[in-house]
Amino acid sequence: MKLLCLGGLIFALEMWGASGLLNFGDCKSLVHELLSPGTIQALRGLPWIVNISEKQAPGSVIHIFSFNCSCPPTVELDSVNPPSSFFNQPSFSGYYTQYLAKVTLSSAARLDAQQVNHYQLNLKLTCMGKKWNLPLSVEVFKAHDHPICLGRVFSTAGDKVQVLETVEPQSLIYVVLLRRGLTGFKMMLTSPRDAGSFSINELGQVLTPSQGLIGSAYKHFLLKILVTDGQGSSCQGTLTVEVLPNPSNKVSFRIQFQTFNISEDLEAGRMVGQVQANGSRVRYEITEPVPCPLYSISSVDGLIRTTAPLDLGRNPGAAVTEIQVMAYDPFQPSISAQLSVTINVLPTNTWAPRCTPALLVTQVPETIPVGSILMTLACSDPDSSSSTFHYQLRHHNETKSNHSFRLHGPVLEVNSALDYDSSAPSVQYRATILVTDSGQPPQTSKLHLLASLDYEKEKTYMLVIFLTDRDQEQDSTHHRSGSCTITIEVQNVNDYAPECEPPFQEITISSAPSVNAEVTRLMCSDRDRPEQAPGAFSFTIVGGNSNGRFYMRDNILFHDVFSFQSNGLLDSHTYELLVRVADNGPTLPLFSTTAVVIVHVIPWMTTVPTASTKPPMVSSPTPLLVTRIEDYWAPEAWFVVVLTVTGVLLFTILGWLLCRWPGRMALSQQTHGQSSQTLLLDSTRRNENSTGDLRKKKNDETSSILSLQQQFDGRAQDPVTGRDYLFSSSTGARRWL
Repeated sequence: MKLLCLGGLIFALEMWGASGLLNFGDCKSLVHELLSPGTIQALRGLPWIVNISEKQAPGSVIHIFSFNCSCPPTVELDSVNPPSSFFNQPSFSGYYTQYLAKVTLSSAARLDAQQVNHYQLNLKLTCMGKKWNLPLSVEVFKAHDHPICLGRVFSTAGDKVQVLETVEPQSLIYVVLLRRGLTGFKMMLTSPRDAGSFSINELGQVLTPSQGLIGSAYKHFLLKILVTDGQGSSCQGTLTVEVLPNPSNKVSFRIQFQTFNISEDLEAGRMVGQVQANGSRVRYEITEPVPCPLYSISSVDGLIRTTAPLDLGRNPGAAVTEIQVMAYDPFQPSISAQLSVTINVLPTNTWAPRCTPALLVTQVPETIPVGSILMTLACSDPDSSSSTFHYQLRHHNETKSNHSFRLHGPVLEVNSALDYDSSAPSVQYRATILVTDSGQPPQTSKLHLLASLDYEKEKTYMLVIFLTDRDQEQDSTHHRSGSCTITIEVQNVNDYAPECEPPFQEITISSAPSVNAEVTRLMCSDRDRPEQAPGAFSFTIVGGNSNGRFYMRDNILFHDVFSFQSNGLLDSHTYELLVRVADNGPTLPLFSTTAVVIVHVIPWMTTVPTASTKPPMVSSPTPLLVTRIEDYWAPEAWFVVVLTVTGVLLFTILGWLLCRWPGRMALSQQTHGQSSQTLLLDSTRRNENSTGDLRKKKNDETSSILSLQQQFDGRAQDPVTGRDYLFSSSTGARRWL
């Protein structure tokens, strides 16, 4: 007989032809052989969440779960948070490999939802040497309350769901469970704005946004779900939505290397070639070199274009360029592929060959042997160091077929015997050597930009090009020429920020209780688009707008109603507003400038009058804003000169009169006695008239004061200027003192 432990039970197994007992290690190995893999099956629904009442009796079962194990397992309560003795060690029973475990309340359990309404238990399960942690959340509710919400989403940790970014809009991704028989409830999402546009209907179904989730891969949306019933009870849960990328979207190139051959005379902006990658929503980017001075790639279709002239004479390094092109998913940049691209620039025949010596003048005796070398040409091609040359000798003054000279490659030799007598009087030989390189196509000439362009200063350039054929071989004294006109149009780009005139304003306004009152207008212009209207810019207050008393509407600054208190204005008296003015093109990037507007606010309400001849009226008077303009005299310079000269003349005349005064004094003493009586009589009459005038003036002032008292019944002091004034409590009129 041997003992075999199988499924946690001990069976008697008779082994024919063997003896002895089988220990537990043998049992374990045998089980692995018979029931491989023989381990615990996956426990579903973790972590577990249960809801119990605080009136739950001791010994009550609060949770039951089942599992499979090939050998006897152990289940124990590992920890309770917060620490408590209200829970017993789990008990379990089983048959074969199936087990059923229970978690119960201990005899000391006294639950109180007001003190502790959540316990976090951790159960530890051991099977065949392996251990698993089983979290269990216990939610305790009051005895007179019944939970209206069920499920893990309403636990402290909440619930989590994973969806693909390719899920259809308005798709069902989660269902909220409620207590059976619950009526009159409402459900809503109270998520922050960055949680997307998810929605929940009256059935508790959570739906994806109407615009879908494309581009939201690897994002986590935290949804807050609020459920309320007709009795004022409510519960709030948390649902985390994790958006996963589309696993089927793979970006790849069919090849790893690609080569393009282009001509040196390819103009800027022309297409070099196209790269294509497999995948959806593929975008392209040059990752090396950065920046790429000669080439660019279209991010949408993968077209590679030139961005500058390819002049190998100026830039020999442009002959071979290696770039790295990356194809990627814009919504999942980690899904990408790399392609190595080599661009070879083939030289064009731009320059004519250059030979030395360019001119040969020499004298030879008539007895020079045939085959003697007269000159060896050394030629080079600026376009290419490997060019081959073709040499042709053209005679000018020899008509016979047996020429006196010949060419062997670049070497000029004597071809036949020379005879001075037979050649007289033409004893001078003239010939031209035409050297042609192997380049194609014919020679051309590119225009180079030597200075920066400015669309605002010059929009069009008309260039007249003159061409002359100086290297023709027929007649070196006769040249032909021609001309062509090239029109260059400069494209306008956004390179100037808006300008406001004036850039700084300082304004004083009244704090009268008016709505939508205009403060000022910002007059701005853009040198890139002079025809643009002042209100076509974007105006935003970015600083100084405390309490939000000011706002912009197009280019107009408005103010709202200010706050008052009993002793004056509650808001600030001075605002330094910073207004950002942004243009709208014509191309990216956009530019902006900041205009400064300082606003001084004069309090509309005045202080309480210090004295009044009438009792205060029930209705509040409406004070009038009085603007006082003080005039001052500022004479011009010429007037000051005239006044000075006039003063000098007056003082001169006065001095002359003083010199003549003693002579007149003697004459006046003789007539003084006669006119004394007459003067006394006249003085008496004048005094009487003066006394009457004073009495009349006093009566008029008395009448004026009485009239003012009838019109103005109070006196107060202005808090801004400090001046006293009279006011009428009935009309609100003022009279400054």
